[in-house]
This record gives sequence, structure tokens and C-alpha cells, in this order.
Amino acid sequence: MTCSRPLDDIPAEIESELEQVVNDERLPGLSVGIVVDQELAWSRGLGTRDLATGEPADEHTLHRVASITKTLTTAAVLQLRDRRRLSLDDPLERHLPEFAEAREIAGQRDQVTLLRLLTHRAGLVTETPLPTWTTDEFPTREEILAALPRTEIVLPADHAFKYSNLAFGLLGEVIARVSGQDYFDYVAEHLLGPLGMTDSVYWLPDDQRHRMAVGYSPDLFRDGLKPAPYVSLGGVAACGQLHSSVADLARWISLQFRVGEHATPD
Repeated sequence: MTCSRPLDDIPAEIESELEQVVNDERLPGLSVGIVVDQELAWSRGLGTRDLATGEPADEHTLHRVASITKTLTTAAVLQLRDRRRLSLDDPLERHLPEFAEAREIAGQRDQVTLLRLLTHRAGLVTETPLPTWTTDEFPTREEILAALPRTEIVLPADHAFKYSNLAFGLLGEVIARVSGQDYFDYVAEHLLGPLGMTDSVYWLPDDQRHRMAVGYSPDLFRDGLKPAPYVSLGGVAACGQLHSSVADLARWISLQFRVGEHATPD
């Protein structure tokens, strides 16, 4: 969160409220921070990042930050726009010729532009037609591209807001092709690195899992929680794969309010 009130007025008040949330919602733990004037001015970990060990959460605990990933994907597209490597009005097909096989149910392929994908107004389906959230293994990039002939444009462009994880998976592929770098390498070099977001990673090796808050699912047959399976998002990772911390997200939030010649990284 950002803050305009004097910081001295806030911590005791917000800590009490957050402790109540943790208790009421029976959360294992959480990490929070307050950004003031481009800095992480206050942070606190409540509860634990792992019920098995009881290790406390803090500002460097890694969390799967899900669709916050989309904001980094968007920034990468805008960087490439600023370098005149692409235009936001480009049809997706210009950079992904495979999209020529997508099905025009209620919209046209040539109206599926990068800008409309970024703003969820391209009319593209929410997910690839392949199994995603119902499986423990998401399809690969190659499988998603191969499934484009079964992928549908279900609304006319700009007809309505239609959220699409697939759109951002495909934008990740656009970033890779236009930049000549792997999507993850591009984001690391041009966003995470320049901003000093040293905690943040897309892929977490097994020997680094101890850094991450364990996810839990309610146990339907017991009064408790059980660890949720760890699932990588495969070919749509650009929509939600990032692992980050309060310390790093504070740096990312600060960038959004920065103005002047140092407003953007790299």
C-alpha cells in the first residue's frame, strides 16, 4: 500500500487490523509493507510462511504473486514500443504468424492487437483450449501455439472487457520474438535487475523452495489445511508465474509513481 498520512500514525493501527484478519480468516501468515516517498518505509510479517516449521514471514518471504506478473509483461511490451521494436496497434498475427489459424467466432483476427490484448478487450478466450487450472501440469509454449487452430475469438474487438490469461501468455511470446531473448531473461535483464528486485524469480529451484511461503488448501474432511501442489504455469507463465516479496514489490510500486528522466528502468 502507499501512504499519505504520517507514518507514525499507522503501524499500531494497521498491525491490529491485520492480526485480526489473520485470526478471522485462519491464515497461516502474510507479509505487508507501506511505501512512502519511493521507499519501503514499514513492513511486517505476521504468522508463518510454513506451518510445518513455524518460520516467520518477513519482507523477503517469496509469494506467488499471480497476475501481478501481468504488470511486468505489460512494462516489457511498452519498453519494446519505446524502442520502436513494435507498435501497440500491431495485430498479434504480425508477430505470431501462427495466430492466423485462430477461430473467428465473433471477432476478427486482424482486430486482435497488442493494445487490446494488454487491456483485455481483444475478445480472446480466457484460457487456451488445453487443460490448465484443472491439472497439475500446464501446457508448454509449443503445445499452446499448436492449439491456436482451436483457440477462439469470442467477442468483437472492444465490445466488452474479457479477461484473458492466454492473451498475456501470447504477449510473453511476442516479447521473446521481438527482443530476441527468452521472455524470462528479458524481464530479468530489463526490469528486475535495473530495479534491484533481487528476490524476484520466475522459476524457483527445489533447493530454494525454503524461501517461499507455502500455499495451502482447505481440507474438506478435516478442520485444517493441507499444502497445495506447486504448479508451474508452463506456456502462459507470462500471465502469472512470478515469485516476489514485499521488499521487491515496494520497488515495483515505487516505479509506478516515478516521474522525470528516471521514470523507467534500463
